[in-house]
Amino acid sequence: MTRKQPAPLSEALVAKTTRLLMGAVPSLDTDQAWELLIVAAGKNASMRQVHDFLSRHPDALRHGLSDSPLALGRLARLLVDLGVGDIVEPTCFDCGRTIARPHRVEGGRVCRRCYRHRLTGLCCRCGQSRPIMARLPEGVICPTCYGRETRELCANCGGLFRVTARRADGKPLCQTCRPRRLEKCVVCGTEQPVAMRYEINAVCKRCYRLTFQPRRECGRCGKTAQIAKAATAEQPDICTNCNAGPIQTCSVCGRRRPCHRGKHGVPRCE
Repeated sequence: MTRKQPAPLSEALVAKTTRLLMGAVPSLDTDQAWELLIVAAGKNASMRQVHDFLSRHPDALRHGLSDSPLALGRLARLLVDLGVGDIVEPTCFDCGRTIARPHRVEGGRVCRRCYRHRLTGLCCRCGQSRPIMARLPEGVICPTCYGRETRELCANCGGLFRVTARRADGKPLCQTCRPRRLEKCVVCGTEQPVAMRYEINAVCKRCYRLTFQPRRECGRCGKTAQIAKAATAEQPDICTNCNAGPIQTCSVCGRRRPCHRGKHGVPRCE
């Protein structure tokens, strides 16, 4: 099934919105206003939202209204980057931060964090006021209690964890043991799980270590080496050698190798 192609951008709509923008920001010429609108609101629906909002609120770009459409927020950011004075970016309705506002609520738009704070309730299991993960017949349930109730024995490592994938035979797999999506590594050219992305290209774990992993002075041994753990407020940079764990049987491959305690508390080699 082919996806329906969006309708071409209406030049008449862009022209009308350009005039509104030039009225709101007199320092812009026609070409500048036109190009900014194409970048910020490249679809008819977005352009219509900007047109209608500027029609109702000609000074919206000077006041940072939280209920302004997302395209107008992008337009304000472009104007700020160009150095246009007196432009105020829209802010979150709840916290007042200049940040992405993907969620619409009564009175304006809010950021993801504030939206999560709004979606709280008394968990029917633990009785605490927590973010809502799901709604059950007996009430709402928080993410922690929901995770405890939906755990199964992983078919690979045998641990009792939350299911994140299933094998072809339907048996569950945990987050650590789930299969990773393979992509072609930009360095070695092989199909491998992605360890990082260089620009938009995938890099496998081996090539990351050989080519991209940072080398700095280790805070434990003092040698300049590849850093396995970046410095935090509590500890310095730790190199790969100093970060090696004890010899244990890996819960994934079954070999006895230097292992770390995995995300679920079981030994896992590097």
